[in-house]
Amino acid sequence: MNFKFILFIIVLIVSIFFLSCARVPDIQFCEGLTIEGKGKNCGTVFTTGELTAIIRNAKSFGSNSITVNIYQKRNNLQQKIQSIDIEVKNTDTQTNDNLPFYNTGVFQVEATANGVVFGRSSITIQD
Repeated sequence: MNFKFILFIIVLIVSIFFLSCARVPDIQFCEGLTIEGKGKNCGTVFTTGELTAIIRNAKSFGSNSITVNIYQKRNNLQQKIQSIDIEVKNTDTQTNDNLPFYNTGVFQVEATANGVVFGRSSITIQD
């Protein structure tokens, strides 16, 4: 076989491997959950309303509650607009809750446990 063809196949296989291992964000925004608990219509751009935030941590939360802070980005500044406490089991690694996004703009959402930020994600809300 041709050396270039073999090299192409190897590069293709390695690329597919790395793309298939893409990491799921720590905070994912969806339009609800399926019966199995997976997100429906997930993304980073939505219209106003409530969205389901699926919050994951690589290890257990280590706390009986986590705090979700929502910041709105304006003119290169972030203004905290809301803080939501969510009850969890300290051994859990995933939870979800509905978050309100009734204003348009770009938002940064952070999840903290015991005062330490373990998840961060951005979302854009349009009309």
